[in-house]
Amino acid sequence: MTSNQFQKMKLLALGALLVLTQGCSQKLGYIQRQQGRDTGIARLFTLNETVENATLMGADGYLFGTGADGQDIRNLFGYYSFSSGAFTSGVSALAFDPNSKNFIDGDVRNVLSMVKAGNTLYVSSNLGLYEIDLRNLTVPTVRYSLPYSARLSDPSMYRFDSMVYVPSTNEVWAFRGNWRARFVAGALNVNTVVWEQQPINTSCFSEYKSSSSFFQGKVFVAACNQVVVYDINGSILWSTANGSPDPLNVIRQLKAVQVVTTGNMLYVHHVAQAGSGYGWGGNSSSSSYIPTGVYVFDSNFNYVNYIEIDPVSFAVSSDNQIIFANEDNVDVGAYRIPWTNAPIR
Repeated sequence: MTSNQFQKMKLLALGALLVLTQGCSQKLGYIQRQQGRDTGIARLFTLNETVENATLMGADGYLFGTGADGQDIRNLFGYYSFSSGAFTSGVSALAFDPNSKNFIDGDVRNVLSMVKAGNTLYVSSNLGLYEIDLRNLTVPTVRYSLPYSARLSDPSMYRFDSMVYVPSTNEVWAFRGNWRARFVAGALNVNTVVWEQQPINTSCFSEYKSSSSFFQGKVFVAACNQVVVYDINGSILWSTANGSPDPLNVIRQLKAVQVVTTGNMLYVHHVAQAGSGYGWGGNSSSSSYIPTGVYVFDSNFNYVNYIEIDPVSFAVSSDNQIIFANEDNVDVGAYRIPWTNAPIR
């Protein structure tokens, strides 16, 4: 984010602390922190609205967040504009059917994954899968949910580890364990969901909010100890586990928890693991050791940056200048991304 944009966001945020705005809209609030040197990651501010136990996602110029506000522990859902800093409450989407449960249902920790597909937002939680109409962003409404709209009783099959929108086919792919569900965006129906078993597993990391992304015409999936890449027809192009050849040399080394894209950059959150099993310790003295953090790749899949952060959930601003991170389920920090082209250490 340019200095002028940041100063604009800063002024908007400070004004929010002094002026009560009308309706649900309010400005981005933050607590400013001391900036670090240009060579390292710097915490610029802390979000005041969607903070505790936050699930984050960036899409189409907005940061989507679901969490608790940290003061009276209200459950919140809303959107921050990357350009203006304005926050808009999405609480109307929580008022579904009084005889059913909404996707938070009193506990923001229920949320598992989110994806935006055009004017539709999909949220998967412990309560099921929800299709939310975003045509009026200030009043998002639930159009359909599984299991409740279909009068089913068991939500477990709709608890997805990650979801991704494939624009070339207008489909949402949702991953759970070794299953993939596919359905047309904007037309969710219990009878139109296609289920396909996969030779991968996406359900290993309960400590993190998993995510997958569409990038350069391919689908990148965080699958436990590997990154799996699909073509738009649903075929696996390569994965770390099967050792198939690929041009993405650095990505193949990463044990992906989350995969996020801004359109021209791919961000892969890697968690160092022990030499055997899925231990979290890693061996920092080994020549093959790759430290935990977020690894960044450009549109040609060249490795271009390393961000020393280990978030539960994260999103990146459209201009690739700020990473928003829930690191410990206590708050959400906004960090300046250090573009130093640091090599893998």
